[in-house]
Amino acid sequence: MGPVNGLRRYDIGAGPLPLDPVAAGNATNLANPLLSIINVTVDMDRALDGKFFLLQNRSVGSEAGLFVIGTNDVDGDGLLDVVFDSLSATRAIPGMETSADLLRISRAVSV
Repeated sequence: MGPVNGLRRYDIGAGPLPLDPVAAGNATNLANPLLSIINVTVDMDRALDGKFFLLQNRSVGSEAGLFVIGTNDVDGDGLLDVVFDSLSATRAIPGMETSADLLRISRAVSV
């Protein structure tokens, strides 16, 4: 099984549903920028252009709350690339270089 709170693809082909639990545990890992711990509120949406928007609820704001996952693996690591994260975007604002993520304590995302 892949990391907790990741983005996975289940290839079920023409097989029966529900999917065999062993096969479900072997899902293809597409991206895993979220924290790999349990009990974190997460959400996901997919844009019309295929990008995935992954959100995790963080109270302190020292980790990104929102990630946008592109449709390509440009860096060749076998995972889809993160094209945006809210912590980096927050800290790119002049005067906020050490600030907490502006999107901390978010609980849902919709595109």
